[in-house]
Amino acid sequence: MSERVTFDELYRRSTQYRKWSFTKDGLQQRRRSINQKGLDRVEKVLNETPEVDSSQIERVTVDEEQKLISFHSRRIIMLAKYFNMPSQVRATAISFLRKFYLVNSVMEYHPKLVLLTCLFLAAKSENFFISIASFSKRIPKTTPESILSLEFEILQSLQFTLFVHHPFRPLYGFFFDIQEVLKGEISVKELGKIYDGARNLINDALISDAVYYYTPPQIALACLKQIDEGVTLKYLRKKFGQSDVKKEKVEIKEVKEEDQEMKDETPQEKKIENHLEQLIKVITDCHQVISTAQDPTKEEATIIDKKVQYCLNPSLLLKRKREGETPESQDPNKRQRTESVEPSSTTPATN
Repeated sequence: MSERVTFDELYRRSTQYRKWSFTKDGLQQRRRSINQKGLDRVEKVLNETPEVDSSQIERVTVDEEQKLISFHSRRIIMLAKYFNMPSQVRATAISFLRKFYLVNSVMEYHPKLVLLTCLFLAAKSENFFISIASFSKRIPKTTPESILSLEFEILQSLQFTLFVHHPFRPLYGFFFDIQEVLKGEISVKELGKIYDGARNLINDALISDAVYYYTPPQIALACLKQIDEGVTLKYLRKKFGQSDVKKEKVEIKEVKEEDQEMKDETPQEKKIENHLEQLIKVITDCHQVISTAQDPTKEEATIIDKKVQYCLNPSLLLKRKREGETPESQDPNKRQRTESVEPSSTTPATN
């Protein structure tokens, strides 16, 4: 009988794995390249506006780009809750936003505009219907045209790969499998708390670089291990041990000499133990990456946002001067541009 295809193996056949998986060095190199692309665009715009002093336009660094993208990725979570969108929609929207900025720089497209289109596109992709009219109506200073105008640009940047694999599905599968493997050793209530904690941790995972280095099941296991290491390791040890229980029973009956039995079993047991140790190391490393997910404050994002505004439109500097205000004299909290996507009307819904 042929072996069952695992979710890990299925994922490695996906376009997401082929197009959006990176080594750590490869990802950093790509981000540096995209940042340079943004800087080149700024230089081009400055050449077209010679009345602006280039030295007064602060460029955005690679790290600042990532902080601003992370800030707006977390805003997607808030907006998705406000629209009562399921976790799959918000996870897809975050994926769209972060992939878009592996092709484009914030000095080319401002995230506060892109995130709205990503969220609306993710809703369509995940079959969560909401009309563009009702979507834009509930967000201040937003029109259907402003959202739809970026849709094709985002699709092109995504290479039209709209199906996204998330850790939520394998986490759900682990929840039921742990119940079966650890039957009688853990209550459903206790396991439910671990599951809820892991789901919350996945939000950080989606904003971290773990999604580019690890498979969704590995990320799900990393989150489970972080919430309850004891239960997760017990589950994995039993799971790995169970895979050869039936085979070992047959071998014990067939092999007559005890020494020969030990020779047959020891290499197999060692192989299983090596696989287990390797998996534990992978999910431990995965959590280390998840823990580095950036969570910049609103004040930090506002300062970077100002730089982005001037990079996108250097002529704003002339306008500020005419109004008697310079970039150095502006209070970062005076003009909260990053709040322009705050939803209107009621308080955002909670889980």
